Amino acid sequence: MVGKWVAHLGLLETTMNISKKKLPCGYTVIPLIVNGTSPDKSVNDIAQRTFELLEQDSATDKLADNYTLKGLKLHDMIVYSVLWDYKKDQPVLVTGAQHMTTNTCRLFSRYYLFRDYRTGNSNSRYDKVDDFQVDLYHLEHIKERYPFIFWSREKGNKFFKRIRSIRPDVFEGWFVYSKNIELLWKDNWQGILYTNTTSPDLYIDELTFNE
Repeated sequence: MVGKWVAHLGLLETTMNISKKKLPCGYTVIPLIVNGTSPDKSVNDIAQRTFELLEQDSATDKLADNYTLKGLKLHDMIVYSVLWDYKKDQPVLVTGAQHMTTNTCRLFSRYYLFRDYRTGNSNSRYDKVDDFQVDLYHLEHIKERYPFIFWSREKGNKFFKRIRSIRPDVFEGWFVYSKNIELLWKDNWQGILYTNTTSPDLYIDELTFNE
């Protein structure tokens, strides 16, 4: 069911019942932002620490501007979470489900893996330290709200074809869109991996930049 559109927020006027949860990977997912705002004062301390550490850790990243408070676009996030390591008392990764248009939502938005949890293993792109569990947790909470849920990458869809073949346990029911699209903004060409619909072209049209 598609929720009511709220023009001033760009989010859905519905209440999301999502809370922190220990995942099978051993870490705990903590939603920091729900429907574009902080869901609970109890997460304020971890949220502040996460955002400060995120900006520090990503300072030399080529996309560093994306991980500042302004660049995260938290007001557009249906949910933005940190995966927290309680043993070391620090963040593992952050990732979000970003409202894009009335019927579409992007997973893995403003995804960032903290340096302490990175490895030199090239297969880590297909395994992930959380085995994709945070974004799948987000998916479970938004799939009734959005008929088109997707992951996008500037480098095109080759990675998506590869990950579908390597990880069918995770990406069963996901499909690679046949061509790159100009996603919402001029010259913003992206490959698309999508789920939750059997009629992708309708929603691709909604996502495609139109002057």
